Amino acid sequence: EPAVNQNAPGATADPQKMAGQAHEDAARLSEDMAKARKEELDLLAAEASQQIVFKLPDAENATVHALRAIIAARAFKGKLLGCRGASSLASPPPAEDGAAPADPPPAEADKGTPEVELREVTEAAVQQAVDWAYTGRVSVSDGNWKDLLAASSQMGVEGIAEAVDRHFAEPGALTPGRAAEVLAAAHRHSAAALKARCLAVVDADWAGAACPEGGGFAQLPKDVLQEILARDTLRAGELAVFHAVVAWGKAQLARERAAAPPAEAA
Repeated sequence: EPAVNQNAPGATADPQKMAGQAHEDAARLSEDMAKARKEELDLLAAEASQQIVFKLPDAENATVHALRAIIAARAFKGKLLGCRGASSLASPPPAEDGAAPADPPPAEADKGTPEVELREVTEAAVQQAVDWAYTGRVSVSDGNWKDLLAASSQMGVEGIAEAVDRHFAEPGALTPGRAAEVLAAAHRHSAAALKARCLAVVDADWAGAACPEGGGFAQLPKDVLQEILARDTLRAGELAVFHAVVAWGKAQLARERAAAPPAEAA
């Protein structure tokens, strides 16, 4: 029997695969909590703050507080481990003579409560990311998936992106008419599994994905559209592709005109 393509529209989730995923999530949570406990002890020994504060200037300057050791172990891809604070999230100083870049030195301010500024994210999404760090659980819906992807990308929380991908793996969640919108967000926030899922939907139903009523391909970045057109698995006629590219070009021109500064009066 041929294997079921989990990316195909209407495909049902594999219970065995879901059970395996749950086991992997539990194992990862257990391992990360062990890291968090070690980090907590290190912070105590260094007399450093056990708290971390996320500042959200684009969300009416809201703040979200969290336990620093758990965030260090579960987010930012480990860059906060080792009693480092927000300074460890900055780009390392440039290396000289081609040497490997040095890690940023621990700052005295790390003994205080480190503050991390996050842009273009909502307070609710950051709070959900923090909750995921504590529990390994997150609630994804049609109303918050995009905000969660943004928080996942900025906070380095891969588990959130995986949860969003699982949401769209549910039957009927990722329709061809939504594929372009979800694809654009997945590409922007480097959600590779979700992007692959969207591309499979586009391959299977070009006409539905290109439908202008749902925004179509006009909302895609140029490099993503080029990636779609270069796929060997794409099922689309030349005329359909031509019309989609023309529509994209018109939309891009409109975006450029809208972003251009107003011309000065003579």
